[in-house]
Amino acid sequence: MAFPAYPLVNGHRFSWVSINAIFGLIPIPILGLKSINYSSKLTPGKVRGTAPQVIGRTRGEHDAAGDFEMLRLEWELFKTQLGLAGMGFGETAFPIIVQYAEVLTPVPSPVITDTVIGCRITENAASNQEGTDPAMIKCTLDVLDVLWNGVSIAFPDKVAF
Repeated sequence: MAFPAYPLVNGHRFSWVSINAIFGLIPIPILGLKSINYSSKLTPGKVRGTAPQVIGRTRGEHDAAGDFEMLRLEWELFKTQLGLAGMGFGETAFPIIVQYAEVLTPVPSPVITDTVIGCRITENAASNQEGTDPAMIKCTLDVLDVLWNGVSIAFPDKVAF
């Protein structure tokens, strides 16, 4: 992917409306999404030996996390899909595919696809208040990995057979 020319004149940068999120075992786009957040972290260990200075580091440990907030009706449909496996909706693992694209511009952007792998819902909460805001459900996720446009922060060199 080439770097964009600066300043970007004939196009737009990615924004919330550039995102298409596809959830679940039976991939369905969720339009009633208010937020989607995910992260990867690789924490190397420090090797000191008998020296007071750090003399090296280990590859580290990888952790990933995520959360999302969606409208209550979309949540009910998605929750029902997760329950089809015959387990609780927090026991069913599912992927989330997040695509970024700006196509309605004179210069269409490349499509960037992040994949949040092995999501399980660990916490969910309702958000309701007086006023005109819609009813929302916020879910916290336990995530196995995030592929940032196809690449993980850590290389999975150990594969179980």
